[in-house]
Amino acid sequence: MTNPNDLIATLDLERFFSHDSNRYDLAAGTACNAAGSRVIYLSTDVVKGIHQALVDEAGPAWRLILKNCGTLWGRRVARHLDHELGLMFNANPADLPVAEYLKLVEGYFSAHGWGLLTLDLSKAESHGVITATLENSLFSEVLDQETSRVDFLIAGVLRSLFTHIAGQDLDCQEIASTRGGAPRGIFAITATARLDALESRIEKGEPAHTLLASLCQVA
Repeated sequence: MTNPNDLIATLDLERFFSHDSNRYDLAAGTACNAAGSRVIYLSTDVVKGIHQALVDEAGPAWRLILKNCGTLWGRRVARHLDHELGLMFNANPADLPVAEYLKLVEGYFSAHGWGLLTLDLSKAESHGVITATLENSLFSEVLDQETSRVDFLIAGVLRSLFTHIAGQDLDCQEIASTRGGAPRGIFAITATARLDALESRIEKGEPAHTLLASLCQVA
Protein backbone atom coordinates (compact mmCIF):
# COMPACT_ATOMS: atom_id res chain seq x y z
CA MET A 1 0.00 0.00 0.00
CA THR A 2 1.17 3.55 -0.66
CA ASN A 3 2.92 5.19 2.27
CA PRO A 4 0.40 7.79 3.55
CA ASN A 5 3.19 10.21 4.37
CA ASP A 6 4.31 10.22 0.74
CA LEU A 7 0.93 9.97 -0.95
CA ILE A 8 0.04 13.62 -1.51
CA ALA A 9 3.56 14.47 -2.62
CA THR A 10 3.33 11.83 -5.33
CA LEU A 11 -0.40 12.03 -6.04
CA ASP A 12 -1.19 13.50 -9.42
CA LEU A 13 -4.18 15.65 -8.53
CA GLU A 14 -4.58 16.67 -12.16
CA ARG A 15 -5.09 13.00 -13.02
CA PHE A 16 -7.21 12.35 -9.93
CA PHE A 17 -9.70 15.06 -10.91
CA SER A 18 -9.17 15.06 -14.66
CA HIS A 19 -12.22 14.95 -16.90
CA ASP A 20 -10.08 13.36 -19.63
CA SER A 21 -10.56 9.95 -18.02
CA ASN A 22 -14.36 10.27 -18.00
CA ARG A 23 -16.21 7.68 -20.05
CA TYR A 24 -19.11 8.85 -22.18
CA ASP A 25 -21.89 6.66 -23.53
CA LEU A 26 -23.93 8.82 -25.87
CA ALA A 27 -26.34 6.00 -26.64
CA ALA A 28 -27.16 5.57 -22.96
CA GLY A 29 -26.85 9.26 -22.11
CA THR A 30 -24.37 8.68 -19.30
CA ALA A 31 -20.93 9.88 -18.23
CA CYS A 32 -18.75 8.27 -15.53
CA ASN A 33 -15.40 9.19 -14.01
CA ALA A 34 -12.40 6.86 -13.72
CA ALA A 35 -13.74 5.37 -10.49
CA GLY A 36 -17.08 4.56 -12.10
CA SER A 37 -19.08 7.27 -10.37
CA ARG A 38 -21.65 8.89 -12.62
CA VAL A 39 -21.12 12.62 -13.29
CA ILE A 40 -23.31 15.34 -14.75
CA TYR A 41 -22.66 18.87 -15.94
CA LEU A 42 -24.78 21.84 -14.90
CA SER A 43 -24.78 25.29 -16.46
CA THR A 44 -25.07 28.53 -14.51
CA ASP A 45 -28.58 28.91 -15.93
CA VAL A 46 -29.62 25.74 -14.11
CA VAL A 47 -28.22 27.04 -10.81
CA LYS A 48 -30.04 30.35 -11.29
CA GLY A 49 -33.27 28.51 -12.13
CA ILE A 50 -33.07 26.27 -9.06
CA HIS A 51 -32.49 29.30 -6.84
CA GLN A 52 -35.44 31.18 -8.32
CA ALA A 53 -37.73 28.17 -7.92
CA LEU A 54 -36.72 27.84 -4.25
CA VAL A 55 -37.32 31.54 -3.63
CA ASP A 56 -40.75 31.36 -5.29
CA GLU A 57 -41.79 28.27 -3.34
CA ALA A 58 -40.10 28.76 0.03
CA GLY A 59 -39.21 32.45 0.36
CA PRO A 60 -36.31 33.10 2.75
CA ALA A 61 -36.21 29.39 3.62
CA TRP A 62 -34.31 28.81 0.35
CA ARG A 63 -31.15 29.35 2.39
CA LEU A 64 -31.93 26.52 4.81
CA ILE A 65 -33.00 24.23 1.97
CA LEU A 66 -29.75 24.77 0.09
CA LYS A 67 -27.68 24.20 3.22
CA ASN A 68 -29.54 20.96 3.95
CA CYS A 69 -28.94 19.87 0.35
CA GLY A 70 -25.25 20.70 0.76
CA THR A 71 -25.09 18.72 4.00
CA LEU A 72 -26.50 15.62 2.29
CA TRP A 73 -24.31 16.11 -0.75
CA GLY A 74 -21.19 16.61 1.42
CA ARG A 75 -21.72 13.21 3.03
CA ARG A 76 -21.70 11.64 -0.40
CA VAL A 77 -18.63 13.63 -1.46
CA ALA A 78 -16.75 12.37 1.59
CA ARG A 79 -17.63 8.76 0.80
CA HIS A 80 -16.76 9.16 -2.88
CA LEU A 81 -13.39 10.76 -2.14
CA ASP A 82 -12.53 7.90 0.22
CA HIS A 83 -13.67 5.31 -2.31
CA GLU A 84 -11.89 6.87 -5.27
CA LEU A 85 -8.67 7.44 -3.36
CA GLY A 86 -8.57 3.79 -2.40
CA LEU A 87 -9.63 2.54 -5.81
CA MET A 88 -7.32 4.66 -7.95
CA PHE A 89 -4.28 4.90 -5.67
CA ASN A 90 -4.62 1.96 -3.27
CA ALA A 91 -4.54 4.33 -0.34
CA ASN A 92 -6.46 4.29 2.93
CA PRO A 93 -7.84 7.81 3.53
CA ALA A 94 -7.96 7.15 7.29
CA ASP A 95 -4.16 6.93 7.31
CA LEU A 96 -3.68 10.36 5.76
CA PRO A 97 -2.77 13.35 7.94
CA VAL A 98 -5.73 15.76 8.01
CA ALA A 99 -3.76 18.58 6.36
CA GLU A 100 -2.87 16.27 3.48
CA TYR A 101 -6.42 15.01 3.02
CA LEU A 102 -7.66 18.59 2.85
CA LYS A 103 -5.58 19.12 -0.28
CA LEU A 104 -7.94 16.65 -1.93
CA VAL A 105 -10.92 18.67 -0.73
CA GLU A 106 -9.46 21.87 -2.18
CA GLY A 107 -8.77 20.06 -5.45
CA TYR A 108 -12.32 18.73 -5.55
CA PHE A 109 -13.80 22.23 -5.37
CA SER A 110 -11.52 23.56 -8.11
CA ALA A 111 -12.04 20.58 -10.40
CA HIS A 112 -15.83 20.86 -10.17
CA GLY A 113 -15.92 24.60 -10.78
CA TRP A 114 -17.29 25.72 -7.40
CA GLY A 115 -14.43 28.16 -6.85
CA LEU A 116 -10.93 28.31 -5.40
CA LEU A 117 -11.12 26.92 -1.86
CA THR A 118 -8.35 27.48 0.69
CA LEU A 119 -8.55 25.76 4.07
CA ASP A 120 -6.76 27.10 7.16
CA LEU A 121 -6.07 24.81 10.13
CA SER A 122 -3.88 27.28 12.05
CA LYS A 123 -6.56 27.87 14.73
CA ALA A 124 -7.92 24.32 14.79
CA GLU A 125 -5.78 22.88 17.59
CA SER A 126 -5.59 25.98 19.76
CA HIS A 127 -9.13 27.32 19.36
CA GLY A 128 -11.17 24.59 17.70
CA VAL A 129 -11.90 26.75 14.66
CA ILE A 130 -11.18 25.98 11.00
CA THR A 131 -11.53 28.74 8.45
CA ALA A 132 -12.02 28.48 4.72
CA THR A 133 -11.93 31.10 2.00
CA LEU A 134 -13.63 30.76 -1.36
CA GLU A 135 -12.70 32.87 -4.37
CA ASN A 136 -14.59 32.91 -7.67
CA SER A 137 -17.65 31.37 -6.02
CA LEU A 138 -20.15 30.04 -8.54
CA PHE A 139 -23.14 31.09 -6.43
CA SER A 140 -21.78 34.58 -5.81
CA GLU A 141 -21.28 35.04 -9.54
CA VAL A 142 -24.62 33.64 -10.63
CA LEU A 143 -26.95 34.98 -7.91
CA ASP A 144 -26.05 38.58 -8.61
CA GLN A 145 -29.45 39.87 -7.50
CA GLU A 146 -28.67 38.91 -3.87
CA THR A 147 -26.92 41.38 -1.57
CA SER A 148 -25.85 39.07 1.27
CA ARG A 149 -24.68 35.50 1.83
CA VAL A 150 -25.48 32.99 -0.92
CA ASP A 151 -23.06 30.08 -0.42
CA PHE A 152 -25.34 28.05 1.84
CA LEU A 153 -24.91 24.89 -0.20
CA ILE A 154 -21.13 25.21 0.09
CA ALA A 155 -21.46 25.70 3.86
CA GLY A 156 -23.45 22.48 4.03
CA VAL A 157 -20.83 20.58 2.04
CA LEU A 158 -18.02 21.84 4.27
CA ARG A 159 -20.07 20.97 7.34
CA SER A 160 -20.34 17.33 6.28
CA LEU A 161 -16.77 17.02 5.05
CA PHE A 162 -15.33 18.22 8.34
CA THR A 163 -17.76 16.18 10.39
CA HIS A 164 -16.51 13.18 8.42
CA ILE A 165 -12.85 14.10 8.93
CA ALA A 166 -13.17 14.95 12.64
CA GLY A 167 -15.48 12.09 13.53
CA GLN A 168 -17.77 14.45 15.47
CA ASP A 169 -20.63 16.77 14.60
CA LEU A 170 -19.49 20.18 13.40
CA ASP A 171 -21.23 23.05 11.65
CA CYS A 172 -20.17 25.64 9.11
CA GLN A 173 -21.39 29.17 8.49
CA GLU A 174 -20.46 31.64 5.79
CA ILE A 175 -19.41 34.75 7.72
CA ALA A 176 -18.41 36.96 4.79
CA SER A 177 -19.62 37.03 1.21
CA THR A 178 -18.64 38.83 -1.97
CA ARG A 179 -22.36 39.51 -2.47
CA GLY A 180 -22.14 41.57 0.71
CA GLY A 181 -19.03 43.41 -0.43
CA ALA A 182 -16.24 41.21 0.95
CA PRO A 183 -13.27 40.44 -1.33
CA ARG A 184 -13.89 36.70 -0.92
CA GLY A 185 -16.18 34.31 0.87
CA ILE A 186 -15.11 33.28 4.38
CA PHE A 187 -16.45 30.29 6.30
CA ALA A 188 -16.04 29.27 9.94
CA ILE A 189 -16.19 25.58 10.86
CA THR A 190 -16.53 24.65 14.52
CA ALA A 191 -18.99 23.22 17.06
CA THR A 192 -22.64 23.94 16.28
CA ALA A 193 -23.38 25.67 19.61
CA ARG A 194 -20.55 28.14 19.11
CA LEU A 195 -21.84 29.19 15.69
CA ASP A 196 -25.44 29.33 16.92
CA ALA A 197 -24.35 31.87 19.56
CA LEU A 198 -23.11 34.16 16.77
CA GLU A 199 -26.01 33.72 14.36
CA SER A 200 -27.60 37.12 15.00
CA ARG A 201 -24.25 38.87 14.55
CA ILE A 202 -23.62 36.95 11.33
CA GLU A 203 -27.05 37.98 10.04
CA LYS A 204 -26.30 41.62 10.81
CA GLY A 205 -23.18 41.41 8.67
CA GLU A 206 -20.62 41.91 11.42
CA PRO A 207 -17.06 41.80 10.00
CA ALA A 208 -15.55 38.34 9.71
CA HIS A 209 -12.45 39.20 11.74
CA THR A 210 -14.50 40.19 14.80
CA LEU A 211 -16.62 37.04 14.52
CA LEU A 212 -13.51 34.87 14.31
CA ALA A 213 -12.00 36.72 17.27
CA SER A 214 -15.12 35.94 19.32
CA LEU A 215 -14.94 32.27 18.39
CA CYS A 216 -11.32 32.11 19.45
CA GLN A 217 -12.01 33.85 22.77
CA VAL A 218 -14.61 31.29 23.83
CA ALA A 219 -12.52 28.28 22.91
